[in-house]
Amino acid sequence: MKLAALVSFWMVGLLAWRLGEAGPALAALLIAAATAFVFTRFGPALAAGAILLAVGGFIVGHQDRDGQAIPALPFDGDFAGQVIEEPLSQGRFNGVSLEVEGADGWEGRSVLLTLPAFADVGYGDRLRVRGGIQPLDLTRPYERYLAEQGYTGRSSFPEEYQVTDSGGGSPVKRVLLDIRREVSGGVDSVLSEPASSLARGMLIGERADIPNDLKRDLSAAGTAHLIAISGQNVALLAGAVLALLGGLIGRYSAGLVAAVMIVLYALLLGLPPAIVRASVMGGVFVLAPIFGRQSNAPAGLAITVVAITAWDPGVLNDLSFQLSFASVAGLIVLAGPFTRVINGRLGFEPSSPLGTVVELMAVTVAATLATMPIIAINFGTLSLVSPIANLLVVPAFVPMLVASLVAWPASYLPAPLDAVTAWPAWLLLEYFRVVTTAMAALPGALLRVDDFSSSHSLPWYGGLALLGWVAGQTVADREPRARGLAWGPAVLVPVLLVAGVYLWLAPASSSDHLRVTFLDVGQGDAVLIETEGGARVLVDGGPDPERIAEVLDESLGFGDRRIDLLLLSHVAQDHAAGAIRVLERYDVGAVAWNGLDAVGPLGDAWLLALADTSSEVHVVAAGDRIVVDGLVLDVTWPSEGQQPARANDGSLVVMARHGDVDILLTGDIEATAEAGLLATMADLEADLLKVAHHGSAGSTLDEFLAATTPRFAVIMAGRGNPYGHPRAEVLQRLDQAGTEVLRTDQDGTVSFASDGARVWLRD
Repeated sequence: MKLAALVSFWMVGLLAWRLGEAGPALAALLIAAATAFVFTRFGPALAAGAILLAVGGFIVGHQDRDGQAIPALPFDGDFAGQVIEEPLSQGRFNGVSLEVEGADGWEGRSVLLTLPAFADVGYGDRLRVRGGIQPLDLTRPYERYLAEQGYTGRSSFPEEYQVTDSGGGSPVKRVLLDIRREVSGGVDSVLSEPASSLARGMLIGERADIPNDLKRDLSAAGTAHLIAISGQNVALLAGAVLALLGGLIGRYSAGLVAAVMIVLYALLLGLPPAIVRASVMGGVFVLAPIFGRQSNAPAGLAITVVAITAWDPGVLNDLSFQLSFASVAGLIVLAGPFTRVINGRLGFEPSSPLGTVVELMAVTVAATLATMPIIAINFGTLSLVSPIANLLVVPAFVPMLVASLVAWPASYLPAPLDAVTAWPAWLLLEYFRVVTTAMAALPGALLRVDDFSSSHSLPWYGGLALLGWVAGQTVADREPRARGLAWGPAVLVPVLLVAGVYLWLAPASSSDHLRVTFLDVGQGDAVLIETEGGARVLVDGGPDPERIAEVLDESLGFGDRRIDLLLLSHVAQDHAAGAIRVLERYDVGAVAWNGLDAVGPLGDAWLLALADTSSEVHVVAAGDRIVVDGLVLDVTWPSEGQQPARANDGSLVVMARHGDVDILLTGDIEATAEAGLLATMADLEADLLKVAHHGSAGSTLDEFLAATTPRFAVIMAGRGNPYGHPRAEVLQRLDQAGTEVLRTDQDGTVSFASDGARVWLRD
């Protein structure tokens, strides 16, 4: 109690500098009131020491605030720097943390450098950059967030950049990053999407690959913290391990196991400062029984917080630190009393399966309630379903983490042992996804609370403290009555139930007809053709590497990575970015492409992927024929050696023939290529047409439609795309031609079937 009083003075003094001009006055009032209480309760000596701690906290915090200046002037010109963190892939660009050299006013400062996707830049590289650096604008929420992460400026898409040296930085960090890459690649090779991206987010904090709709569901359900580098995760890991193992091997042994898992988890995440701090606080919680009693945990946490904030007062701005502290404090104040009261009232033995379930629920509720105000303040949202959603998924967190980690070595096993070993991870991650999606879909799941502030959180935390005190004072008055429940049935029954659901939902692997599926990948093309015999041809991969993995895995089923032929119409972002991912992730038998315009970072990445693949690679042109399990693919454009003026007009045009059914795939060709095709006098009549260039006005002209006479046409475009695709004039031409039009921006994924005599739209 005395230590808690002293620490509270330190924190009040430290927080005063954050409150602006009113800070000192408000702090003085709080300190005066608290001093009167301490003086009457503990005596003048402790009161004097408390005042000194408060003054010290204010001085340290004030000095830290003065050291956080951001340069006032921008910079434009040549500068150098070293990459100090592993670049973060964010779809069409990479975020690179650069420590600047050779720029006046910016020497030694960290800036966020934005480079195109597929830029070959890694941790420890030294760069020479030509471009501008803009100071962060702290009135913008995102740039204020960047400042809290240690950045002072941004440099977006510089004119030029060049890697001048590699291999710098910390050798230990390079080793940890190599391990992270191995884990990421191994997990991705055996788990289907979105389970793969969820597992990588959980294990190593890779969130960029998670589908956007699932990210929104995670936020709405309040479960996003489970797949992020979060201090709250460390606290939940500690509490869940204690709950799961405490009844089996004892609290002391479980505490040691939890401490070891926290250390391993921090190493796997790459030892970022936020996780190191969270690990220290989580370690204090799990090791408290070993060094005395669980009642030592509050004192240990208090000492740890003072040490961390004394070393770096600015950490108070760090969201991860706030979540870590709140989570651990919630576990200390609430989890234990909740567990004892509920087990006592229900008569459950603490070491029994039901007692363990109660403790897991208490850990979940305690951490969730303790962090909800922080999330509301920082994001302006409050998930009303978060407590229930977390109750359902957090007990599975440790099994998900362990099973996902096991999926890494499973990737080195031969098929089908790799898929069998990784299947438990997929099962648990699919459960996590289904629960999250279902909870997020409930009406009113996410509440906007833009005006929620620190003043609103005070009564919340006061109420939680009172709740914890009342629960701690409650004495259970019933004898335990659930003692003999075995662990085996308690675990086996839900596993068998989930396995049954999986078998019920598993997609069929064969068909009596040829299937042509126009995959909804956004503003881009990806067409999957599956023959009656099970052969697969993928034409293009769309613009988003993770989206193509998600939709392909959904179509192919768990553990199936076979693509017999990957055909790339041309090297463009909206066709090739996903194709590179397919080459890296799937078992591709052969690749065919036009051999043209592989330039820039995207072209370099495509050529590197071709060099690394074991697949057969063919450059094809008009007149070439490819036969896959009876499916005939006739290339009709461009001619060999032809170099069109526009890259789009170099797209491969392929007629897929299945018996008497013809399917024309036109890439991104425009009017010039359409005229060239008509001039070749090739037979272009088709039952099904993939409309060129996403329905742009310069394609699918009247003359071309007259030659193709399609019954069906599919336009592949992204919802709300900035190009206005498909254009109204194209829709009008198709209507006048009597063609039935399907659109991925409106209809989502569109699938057809063919028996060789006719083609029809599948339900």
